[in-house]
Amino acid sequence: MIILARLIFGEARNQSKEAMTGVGWVIKNRLRAKRSYFGYSYHEIILKNDHRYYQFSSFNPADPNYPVLIDPFNAADETTSKAWFEAYDVAESITADISKDPTEGATFFHSSDLSQEQFLIESVPGAIFTKRIGNILFYKDPNDA
Repeated sequence: MIILARLIFGEARNQSKEAMTGVGWVIKNRLRAKRSYFGYSYHEIILKNDHRYYQFSSFNPADPNYPVLIDPFNAADETTSKAWFEAYDVAESITADISKDPTEGATFFHSSDLSQEQFLIESVPGAIFTKRIGNILFYKDPNDA
């Protein structure tokens, strides 16, 4: 569960609890999909890489989120510490099957810093947009259409 909390924290700590929950559910939806290209455990899915980059950018050492992701308790501000505990609570509710999926089955997401067009061209051609929560856009795998 710690690895899921780290992912949620690294990717969505400045977002609402619903958006954080959505990010966590993307991982759970990938786990439920049982596809080799996603992985078969939370750990495998979150740490999947192509020998250059991790699937989720906050795990890449060059990413500006990486230092805080590695040591969330070394944050200089109280807001970041609170976000860590919220991410942990969200991860716990997802793994314990307490929370509901707010993403409508999404297996991909990106922040609004990246355009939908760019995401669909560069990352997942054919992905199906499901929902926007805060600054995060969610998509289903095109194989689920």
